[in-house]
Amino acid sequence: MVACWSLLVIALCIGMYFLSWLESVLLPGVVAVFVTLLLEPILGTLLVLPNVFCVAPCSLVSRCCPRRQAATTTSEAGLPLRRVGGDSVGLSTALAPTSETRSCQCSCRRILGGFWEVLSVLLCVVFVVGILAGLVAAVVASLANTDWNKYKDTSKLDSILKFLKSMGIRITSEDIQGLVGKIAPVLVADVVSTAELLVITSLLLIFCLVADVSLLKTPIPALEPYRNAIRRYLLFKTLISALIAVAVGFALWLLRVDLVVLLAVLTFFLNFIPNLGPFVATVLPLPLVFLDPSKNLQDLVMALVVPFALHNTIGCVLEPVLLGTGLELHPIVLIFALTFWGSVWGVLGAVLSVPLTSAIALALNELEHPYAKVIVAVMQGRKPAVASEAEELPSLPADLGSGGRYSDPLPWAEQSS
Repeated sequence: MVACWSLLVIALCIGMYFLSWLESVLLPGVVAVFVTLLLEPILGTLLVLPNVFCVAPCSLVSRCCPRRQAATTTSEAGLPLRRVGGDSVGLSTALAPTSETRSCQCSCRRILGGFWEVLSVLLCVVFVVGILAGLVAAVVASLANTDWNKYKDTSKLDSILKFLKSMGIRITSEDIQGLVGKIAPVLVADVVSTAELLVITSLLLIFCLVADVSLLKTPIPALEPYRNAIRRYLLFKTLISALIAVAVGFALWLLRVDLVVLLAVLTFFLNFIPNLGPFVATVLPLPLVFLDPSKNLQDLVMALVVPFALHNTIGCVLEPVLLGTGLELHPIVLIFALTFWGSVWGVLGAVLSVPLTSAIALALNELEHPYAKVIVAVMQGRKPAVASEAEELPSLPADLGSGGRYSDPLPWAEQSS
């Protein structure tokens, strides 16, 4: 038993080392795969459109096919005649589909289908990049339009500094400005690394979408249960996070809080982090509301109570209904997953901790193996289902219970004889 646990700890340490070492490749790849699963309904809808809109172009191309025209002549009245065995046939036969016409239609559909597949992939990538660019532009505009002087010259900041001074902590406004000056280069470096991550993720997203096109055309039955379960979880979790972000952003906008767009975007991403994420998203607007000279205690309480109520109402009522009970993970497992992925991949790993752990649980749940079922039960905080002795042991003959002897020979007795 000790040897098994020792091997498990060693394997976990080695896995953490390799995951951290390959972060620059694995992290964009995981994000690209998750985004591909989210875009799969849109991509599937786009791939169906050529079957509806390519009928007329293919018919036009087939009528202009050189092979069809070479096999067709014209009568004295100007009606098309087709040569069959040296004889000319009438209009109905000439307009009937032939092997040359079908060949031209197949070639047209093949060319237009390949072109439309590439265009569909590019449209999905442009859709994602457009959403990200719009959010970045909105956040930058929100930061630029905010009056920062009212926070710097507010009397509430002086009262906080006086309170800290009374507690023995001497901090001046110059110290705060110096701290901001030290944080700024770190934020710039984080923005640059995030931009690099987005570029690599966009490139990997193109390859993932191209591979997903082939899976949509010829699905693999063994992978479909995993893909459907993970896609359903990601889709509903993203919709719930977006709904909470919009509701919180609208509530903060009604309260006239600054940086509403930035707070809404952070709320969307923090909602993927269990327990800790919604709490951080709830308290984020409080410093802005407290330091704003135009806000009072009532505004501060409303900025705390309204996001808290929205997080708990949507997260505790709507989310279990949409996601179901089969995806619930034990709080200890969530804390372990948050610590593990956060220590390996940083803040983005913490955001992806629950989707990754849920994907692992869903994949294990689809496996028809007793050990996989036990692991899923432990991750969900349930007692593993153990087969009863009546199910494990074969049924005994009736003669044995009454004290008699076996009337039928045993199978191995027949084989030995």
